Amino acid sequence: MKRHRMLVLALAMAVAMGLVAGAYAAEGPACPAAKAEKANKDAKDAKAAPADKAAKPKVEVKCEVKGKLDSKMVTNKKTGKEAKVFQLTVAEAKNADGKALEALKGKTLGVAGKKGLKLGDYAGKDVTIAGTLVNNKRLVPDTIK
Repeated sequence: MKRHRMLVLALAMAVAMGLVAGAYAAEGPACPAAKAEKANKDAKDAKAAPADKAAKPKVEVKCEVKGKLDSKMVTNKKTGKEAKVFQLTVAEAKNADGKALEALKGKTLGVAGKKGLKLGDYAGKDVTIAGTLVNNKRLVPDTIK
């Protein structure tokens, strides 16, 4: 009879622990701060959905831009290494048809380096760059004068 009592007691304890563990697992974090943090994380994930990136098409325009080319050292966030970055402060811009692009006047554009073009030679000077403007933020040069 004593064996049966111990077996029943052990079985009852196992069932109780299973129910308690199941209830905590289904409930999630117990403290309100953890629940709020989880809700914020879910909201951020919803904002950073890849569907948003797919909704914005890449806009490329052939143009000729005049302005001052500057360079500065920037630390890469992923690798931690420093790299030289070129920026062009736009004085005037024209598209391939010769129409003025007034929205770019006074804006600072990043200039992507291209093999064969030595942008470092033109740093700190007024230049004319013919190339492709990508999303009104970055200029990929074909020629530089």
